[in-house]
Amino acid sequence: MDSMQTAFEERPLCLVDMLNDQEKQLMSERCTTRCVAPGTTLFLQATARTETLLIRKGLVRTYYISPHGKEVTVGYWSAGDIVGGPDFYGKCKHIWSCEAIEVTEVWAIKGHDLQELARAVPAVAECIVIALSFKLRWVSLLLQNMGTESVSHRLAFLMLSLGKMYGVTCNEGVKIRYLFTQEELANMICATRQWVSVTFKRFQRDGIIKISNRHIILSDIVALQAITE
Repeated sequence: MDSMQTAFEERPLCLVDMLNDQEKQLMSERCTTRCVAPGTTLFLQATARTETLLIRKGLVRTYYISPHGKEVTVGYWSAGDIVGGPDFYGKCKHIWSCEAIEVTEVWAIKGHDLQELARAVPAVAECIVIALSFKLRWVSLLLQNMGTESVSHRLAFLMLSLGKMYGVTCNEGVKIRYLFTQEELANMICATRQWVSVTFKRFQRDGIIKISNRHIILSDIVALQAITE
């Protein structure tokens, strides 16, 4: 699927990496640094949004809970990603929640400070546009796959996506450097854990993926791409 492949090869640069030393100084002066433990809630769905978070290191998860209690994972975000949107400037309510998955360090900046900084530093404004475009593409692709495709297709799509975002090359293929349980994978593609377990076992049987020390290894990228096509 060419659109999916393009979406994750064009992962945006970290905001800080786009700034020169003077611009980084201006940014850091307006931010508050926080270091949080795994399981810490960074913001909650339906609560007032007061700031934007730039992830400096670690991993966080954003998720939505329906009025009936159904939980859906929106995405996992790591160093360089911006969370707290989509309205990074104004005062509104969060449309989903965010929690730390591992020890995480973030820069927190108030909406009006970020808006003023974006007006004064074009690189900041450019990065926000790029980050929003990337997130919109991610959510759009997830929505399309959850609404129209089989569990096999959705899981293959997710494996390729996680591989592109968090993969490191190893002797056996591409290892996803973060640990994901089958329950977490199921929440990301709106499937039951049982369906994911069955599909996962079939992928392992066919040599498409492997599990090594709890890490998922993508052994056959071509086969995964064929499933999504």
